[in-house]
Amino acid sequence: MGMESQMAIDVNPVAAAVVILLLLGILVVYYIFMVRAVTQMLRAGASPVLLVFAFIALIPFPLILILGLMILIIWSIHKKDLQAAPSSG
Repeated sequence: MGMESQMAIDVNPVAAAVVILLLLGILVVYYIFMVRAVTQMLRAGASPVLLVFAFIALIPFPLILILGLMILIIWSIHKKDLQAAPSSG
């Protein structure tokens, strides 16, 4: 007598579609913010290290998305510091 374990997962297709659309929407908003931040970094002459990590954060992988959120936070703080500093020239 073979003991085969089969689990039937009952998924509501409407709920699955809503979850997928929600995740795709969040991903699109993330990419809008990341591309905007990268273009601002390029215009402001940000540190190359920050730019490299920002470009890496464009890869859609869960742990790298967390890196992207950290980059967005760091850039927003750094951008405020750049705007507050007096320009030398």
